[in-house]
Amino acid sequence: MNIDSILTNVELNPIRKVNLPCDKCDGDCCGMIPMSKSFLKDMWKKHNLVKKLGSIKKIKSVGTIMPGKTMFYIKENICVFKTDAGCSIYEDRPAICRVYGETNLVRCPYENLDEQPKDKSVKRELVVNKNINQEKLILELAMSMQKG
Repeated sequence: MNIDSILTNVELNPIRKVNLPCDKCDGDCCGMIPMSKSFLKDMWKKHNLVKKLGSIKKIKSVGTIMPGKTMFYIKENICVFKTDAGCSIYEDRPAICRVYGETNLVRCPYENLDEQPKDKSVKRELVVNKNINQEKLILELAMSMQKG
């Protein structure tokens, strides 16, 4: 079972009813996400991202975190597809983005808040800590699923 299957499996990752302040947020959930190199290249071409985001050559990676999945970024901890206008591949976004905030595996750092914190250091701490914990949980689950 791959990571996308885990994320979209409602038995492993049930949908929750939560209050998310998405309409008052600037997309802090758009951090680095695991994806294949082929997905990255396909999306860059399909959505003509050279015009919006520039050359694919400026993208860096932190290496392979699981078979076939790499963490890519342009700026520290920011999704390669994020623009000022939002997600540049919204209709094709990965499973982790589709379930973000609505499941236990990928929870919003601002869950049940009326709006995101204004203090940048508070925001960063909430987002980075939440992303680190979620990545560990997802990797552990993916590894356990591969073993048996």
